[in-house]
Amino acid sequence: MVKSAALFEEIDKKAPQTFRPVANRENLFIKRIPTQSGYVQSISGHMFFVRSGAYPREIFAHKSSIVEGEFEDMSVGTNLRFTIRFNRKGPVATSIEIE
Repeated sequence: MVKSAALFEEIDKKAPQTFRPVANRENLFIKRIPTQSGYVQSISGHMFFVRSGAYPREIFAHKSSIVEGEFEDMSVGTNLRFTIRFNRKGPVATSIEIE
């Protein structure tokens, strides 16, 4: 998994600015992407970061990706279920459910 983090760093450095600046919210190609579990590591404005065994580093998330629960009810340590999508910088949590 550490190799994947290094690969995203290389993609971000070499790819044109127009290459996948945001992650797709909808599932375009794969019929079923498994949901992951994790917890809120930190919150900053409307963004927050998630820790999960699915990826070795923190995973970016935005409050607009919450589909079940309220952003205002979240705090550091709150458990989540989510789907991982990817943008040019790495994983992004989408379809977030607050547990």
